[in-house]
Amino acid sequence: RTLAFDVETGRQVVNTEVFRIRHAGIINPKNSRASPTPIVEGDRVYVHFGADGTAALTTAGDIVWRAQFSYDSMHGNGGSPVLYDDLLIVSCDGADTAFVVALDKQTGKVRWKTSRRQPWDQAYSTPLVIRVGERDELVSVGAYRAASYDPRSGKEIWRVGYPEGFSNVPRPVYGHGLVYIATGFNEPSLMAVRVDGTGDVTRTHVAWTLRRGAPLTPSPLLVGDELYVVNDTGIASCLDAKSGRTHWQERLGGNYSASPIFADQRIYFLSEEGVATVIAPGTQFRRLGTNELDGATLASMAVSGASIFIRTGTDLYRISTKANSAVAGAGYAQPPGRPQAIFDRAVADFRNGHIAESVAGFDALAKLVPDEAPQLWQRGIALYYAGRYQDCRAQFESHRTVNPDDVENAAWHFLCVARAESPERAKAALLPVGPDPRVPLAQIYQVFRGTLAPEAVLAAAGGRPESQFYAHLYLGLYFDALGNKERALEHIRAAAADRYAAVGGYMHTVARIHLGTLQRR
Repeated sequence: RTLAFDVETGRQVVNTEVFRIRHAGIINPKNSRASPTPIVEGDRVYVHFGADGTAALTTAGDIVWRAQFSYDSMHGNGGSPVLYDDLLIVSCDGADTAFVVALDKQTGKVRWKTSRRQPWDQAYSTPLVIRVGERDELVSVGAYRAASYDPRSGKEIWRVGYPEGFSNVPRPVYGHGLVYIATGFNEPSLMAVRVDGTGDVTRTHVAWTLRRGAPLTPSPLLVGDELYVVNDTGIASCLDAKSGRTHWQERLGGNYSASPIFADQRIYFLSEEGVATVIAPGTQFRRLGTNELDGATLASMAVSGASIFIRTGTDLYRISTKANSAVAGAGYAQPPGRPQAIFDRAVADFRNGHIAESVAGFDALAKLVPDEAPQLWQRGIALYYAGRYQDCRAQFESHRTVNPDDVENAAWHFLCVARAESPERAKAALLPVGPDPRVPLAQIYQVFRGTLAPEAVLAAAGGRPESQFYAHLYLGLYFDALGNKERALEHIRAAAADRYAAVGGYMHTVARIHLGTLQRR
């Protein structure tokens, strides 16, 4: 089934049976038949139930298409699908067959299907699309080896082997020219593999391997130059992402299936026993707090706006501060006088290019809940495109009081001042920021400050799609502020490309809107 809930109230608004399984087999007691994460894109929702089926629905719960691929998955489903341009790609790994398949996201028809190399066995990992030089790669982890494929054709580019590893669960992570791959059961290790090879790269491209404290189930987390992992028995480690050197290793307590997440300059670990441990990112271990929920928690936390969503064995939780709950997230329509409904409408208007209507909504919200107005960075961006540059400047100065480390806030403040006055005045008025570990935000700040060449931003971004997106977006905005339309178009076109829609989120909408304004000039 596919379920949807009102973000503001938790009320169920969609409950659609997608597949009916007549003879359900036994699965691992830690698993369910709905472990993969759905993908929402526009008015489409893509759901995957492993060998039980894959489908697309509307956000209202109407089924658009269904597809099914048979393979023998001993423990049930696990890996989630991934979108790439007009393709929905899934890894299907069983003891009887193993393959990666790309479906047309509009119709569900097979566009390509590539068999794994033998021997086959079970695996439960989610593929990852990365950018390497001038090409995109799809990294898919399977039993005994991981492989990189051309995401458009399914042709294998490179592969790396681990002859004893199978039943792989963690998703690969990419950064610094390395993809980090968990080798699975029974003796787990974590490999850092250079991604610029071809063919069998097992002997040539493994930069380093972690054998002590590697996870069987939780995925690793990359924040800046540090890689964070927690193994299934609760030992957390912080590694130098480039060398594999261990900065610290601490026992958190409890058992772990959920992957750690990074949000609001904090790292969150969630144990199977429902205990969340919050730490500060960095090369020294610093615990900020612990919180506990009733019930078993095996699923990873999800973050939207200023809210965290946690699914336990019996309940779905939305966790947010009281201040943020009035303006965070995008849910279903509410009565028009409620703050959440006004926020949702203003966001929707902006996404649809209705700038005046979006600004009116954000202005109304700021008046309705004035104490929360500093949180509304979305209002500042809408004000920029409405040409209200002084109000835009004031919004980002206000937002700095609640988010002082955000480079993006300083960048938008720069853009507003540059339009209202001049780039020189904008540089002089550039807001100070604290440590922002997101790559390449630190380099972007230096460019806006005038102390770094713009070319260094793309070099710092490397091959990570999210980093590439933000590099192109803010370089494009920067060049536009300087009056260099040609360079601005070059980068904004890149940021507005469909391949960055998933990683860019709301800011991808900003890229598309800015591209339209540039083209109309």
